[in-house]
Amino acid sequence: MRIRGGKQNLVGVVKEVAPTAQAANDTVLGVGAFEREYFTGGSLYLDEDRAFYGYLGNKKLLTPGSILKGLLLPWRTYKSLKAVGARMKEKNIEGNMVGEGLILGGVLVVDRTGRVTYSYPEQTGSPAPVEAIEEALGALDD
Repeated sequence: MRIRGGKQNLVGVVKEVAPTAQAANDTVLGVGAFEREYFTGGSLYLDEDRAFYGYLGNKKLLTPGSILKGLLLPWRTYKSLKAVGARMKEKNIEGNMVGEGLILGGVLVVDRTGRVTYSYPEQTGSPAPVEAIEEALGALDD
């Protein structure tokens, strides 16, 4: 995701990163390699306590409602998963089945005092609203 404008530092937070060849061990989990490959806009931090995800509500990818929706609308589910796969391929991101992949993330914009001024909980299959994020970041400049 490219964010334009603003004087803010972008910081990424991940709950885990799959081990890579460059990782010293499974504890390191390749955070540095992930940062170099996929998050070149700023610093990336490992949130072992998942406080970031807690703030966003610790929402799960699979809920009874989402499973029912998937069963009732299988073609929509298939098309959505195919679109996610295409976006990942376009960005050269390889997925795996290791780790906790069922907790949804999102975006938080935090001002210098630590107050959250904008939040976007991840919606599976939908790209993040870059324009809204840029607007929230721009408001910090005021």
